[in-house]
Amino acid sequence: MSNLIVAKGLNKTFHTKLGDVVALDDINIEIEESCISMLVGPDGAGKTTFLRMCAGLLKPSKGSLQVFNFDASIDSEAIEENVSYMPQKFGLYEDLTVMENLNLYGKLYGVIGANFNSKCEELLRMTDLKRFTNRLAGKLSGGMKQKLGLACTMLSSPKLLILDEPCVGVDPLSRVDLWKIINRMVATEKTTVLVSTAYLDETQFAHKVYVFDHAKILVACTPKELEEFAKDRTYTYKLPLGKLSRDEQLKLFERQDLVTDAVPFAGNINVTLNKGVSPDSVLDKQIIETSLTSRNPNVEDGFMCVFREKQEQSSSFDFNATPNTTISESSNRMQSATKDVLPTNNIKNNIQEHQKIIYQHLLKR
Repeated sequence: MSNLIVAKGLNKTFHTKLGDVVALDDINIEIEESCISMLVGPDGAGKTTFLRMCAGLLKPSKGSLQVFNFDASIDSEAIEENVSYMPQKFGLYEDLTVMENLNLYGKLYGVIGANFNSKCEELLRMTDLKRFTNRLAGKLSGGMKQKLGLACTMLSSPKLLILDEPCVGVDPLSRVDLWKIINRMVATEKTTVLVSTAYLDETQFAHKVYVFDHAKILVACTPKELEEFAKDRTYTYKLPLGKLSRDEQLKLFERQDLVTDAVPFAGNINVTLNKGVSPDSVLDKQIIETSLTSRNPNVEDGFMCVFREKQEQSSSFDFNATPNTTISESSNRMQSATKDVLPTNNIKNNIQEHQKIIYQHLLKR
């Protein structure tokens, strides 16, 4: 299988009034055709910048980026002709109906006549929007708006589909529907999909996952390989009667010398230990009251292990240090200067409430 996108030593620096912001730093990546490649990582990590560069909207500062064998530095228009890009907030016209939006984008893409009719019919059926063709786009639910945005994006039958967090703010059932559509396009039309996501469970649909942080790629692997980073380190802590999960979670978080992650789940806590730490040592130190039971790792466990290990390898890492503001400062600068950063739609929820330094720049559950 050949590579559709090849980046070598790719760098993107934004020059702002507050100083230079490095959005991508020495990125080396190969995206295979007819596959789903997924970018995950915290806000300000460089995901959106990379997507925009692959769409021909930004030029590299250093290094090379080849898309369809076109040089992104000089052939951006040629790249744009073969790409459909759906940003986080797609430009639907809310005062137009579903059908009027499709007609408008069809004309913009040059898809007209019988070709438009057949493609439109297929997309309306695929997205289950045929019943709503006369409804104003502004009156659609969040999930239906995303489906309409995807339908408009797919009108041109692109070779490369770039999606920036398409499922943020979408209900679970609509998320499932969107991924069915995306998978069908890959299977039937051999479309190459490059997508960023705010949901780690969506990595199950990816052929390859790229973990971004601080403008670099930490890991490039399959979802299964990402799980393997947490092999033999994942356990379930069955809470004693009368104990609250949040209280016990906080106790575990306070021992970052032993614990990588702790997540309330189904009345218990899923615990991931640091490399080389035995479950008995956690019990011996009276952090928990009952023993830990081994469980199979998932992608989220592997993701957290990758971040912990990369943070520990950093010379600036210090559990007792004051919070590092590099990511948030960079995001704020880029937002004011380029409007090219992600909003705070993080992967994880409420983890910052109890975590110390390392967790302040990881993703919320």
